Amino acid sequence: MSFIKFQRTISNNTSCVGVGLHTGVESKITFKPAPDNFGIRFKRMDIEGCPEIRADIDHVVDISRGTTIAENGVKIHT
Repeated sequence: MSFIKFQRTISNNTSCVGVGLHTGVESKITFKPAPDNFGIRFKRMDIEGCPEIRADIDHVVDISRGTTIAENGVKIHT
């Protein structure tokens, strides 16, 4: 049995702003189109160098009260 994975992207940037449920901190997320095989990545604009974290199951470091992923010492929380 073979598995074919189809890819999709969006055509334009779109943003959402909201207050974190557990932190109470206002946050903004912007979705941008990506090239083929890029995957989903989160870019921390509030940290010098704007490091990226790839959305990958191997990067999950905590699942209490949300999901935390980390890469190279940089984390994001949902």
